[in-house]
Amino acid sequence: LLPRQPTPQDAELLLEVRDLNKRFPQPSGPPVHAVRDVSLQIRRGETLALIGESGSGKSTTSRIIARLLTGDSGEIDLTGEPTQRAKNRGCPKSYRRRVQMVFQDPFASLNPVYTIGEHLARPLKRHGIAMDTQTTTSAHTSTACACVHWKSRCASTRPPLPPGLGTRHAAVR
Repeated sequence: LLPRQPTPQDAELLLEVRDLNKRFPQPSGPPVHAVRDVSLQIRRGETLALIGESGSGKSTTSRIIARLLTGDSGEIDLTGEPTQRAKNRGCPKSYRRRVQMVFQDPFASLNPVYTIGEHLARPLKRHGIAMDTQTTTSAHTSTACACVHWKSRCASTRPPLPPGLGTRHAAVR
């Protein structure tokens, strides 16, 4: 593998999080401060990994950014446009199309009743990317498979998947 070139500081800012905070109330005692003053920026071409000990707020931070959970305070901007304050949970469909979770256990989200192609087609249809015909959906699914170096026949495979393929599926979806 070739080393990745550093992303220039003038690359387009895709996501900015400022002063994100989240506390969880407890039945007895003070609230637990799960996320405290988190700020981050992600520019075009960058990849960000949240690393920390168990219980350090990685999942909570991710869920707030994905708008699956509300924050107590802070701001989240996507491509320079405020997406509301962190304490508002709801968001437009266009935000959900661009910001999604990739779960640690990709196998937990795979229903063995459906093929991998059907799993990949569902979000394409939901977000209006492939709505015309089955042929169009198949073409988009094949393109997605190619992005992670899958052969097109993988789309007809049913879970469970061999190690490594489940993670690729989660990234594609």
